[in-house]
Amino acid sequence: AGFGAAAAAAVRDLATAGAAMAALRDALEAGAAAAAPGTVVIAQGAPRLPNTSLLTHPGLKAETAVIALDLAGVAVSSGAACSSGKVGASQVLAAMGVPADLAAGAVRVSLGPTTSERDVSTFVDAWKQLVRRLSKGGCGIAA
Repeated sequence: AGFGAAAAAAVRDLATAGAAMAALRDALEAGAAAAAPGTVVIAQGAPRLPNTSLLTHPGLKAETAVIALDLAGVAVSSGAACSSGKVGASQVLAAMGVPADLAAGAVRVSLGPTTSERDVSTFVDAWKQLVRRLSKGGCGIAA
């Protein structure tokens, strides 16, 4: 009986945690789009995991974006999760119909159980600065 109760509580908590994480993800996406007009949220509005967002911006190169965001204290990855560790265009994003120039700048942001609103704000600020430098053509963000 004890294990069954623990499993039931875990499932109940998972649903609550998932909804909270989806709300943070949605806030991150809305904040990034508002802070940096032109930001594209890939698969926005589609059913997807509550903890993952894939963002891009015209002219952005993912490799340099990952480095710039890391320097700002934000850990992200590039491309679709299915392309992790691979060099080159993501076949997953191509199959989704994402244009190659936007796919080349895709940055994956993953949230976890300890992600806070402050973390989201830190990301949004770093994204804004990254895109601002991109639009000025500085810092080698657009290769």
